[in-house]
Amino acid sequence: MSLEDLEAIRQLKARYFRFVDTKQWDRWGELFTEDAVLDVPLVRGEPLRGRPAITDRVRQGLTPMITVHHGHMPEIELAGSDRARGLWPMYDRLLTTTNELTADPAVSGFGPRYEGFGHYVEEYARGEDGRWRIARCELRRLHLETERHRRDVDGSLPETVTQEVG
Repeated sequence: MSLEDLEAIRQLKARYFRFVDTKQWDRWGELFTEDAVLDVPLVRGEPLRGRPAITDRVRQGLTPMITVHHGHMPEIELAGSDRARGLWPMYDRLLTTTNELTADPAVSGFGPRYEGFGHYVEEYARGEDGRWRIARCELRRLHLETERHRRDVDGSLPETVTQEVG
């Protein structure tokens, strides 16, 4: 694998993170092969298959969220002249924005918030156009933390410490 190929795959993954976080779904979808597979076992039992299914489902799930995705220190190796594999340690934070703050503890407030750590295990294929694309992406989470943000009644405080609360 040439240094140009390594850099092309790094740039591919950088665009993956940027396009998903900035909700550029058409551009994000173009990063996958037509027959790509997206496997996120913690979220769904069966992998998504095919670029349209991947793009549509991720668009539907992440559009109403603020997301931050980071990938670090990849291990990338050649698996053939036009195939490669990669392992990316990852971190992500996702925050839903569709719910209002509420005093009712039975109703979610501004949240939930997800914070995750793990690895992307990926396969890449170089297309006839010479561009590298993601052929398989599996997210293996080491830890996923969730939190629902809540707020007391109306969030007000007494004007003085001697004022009765009530």
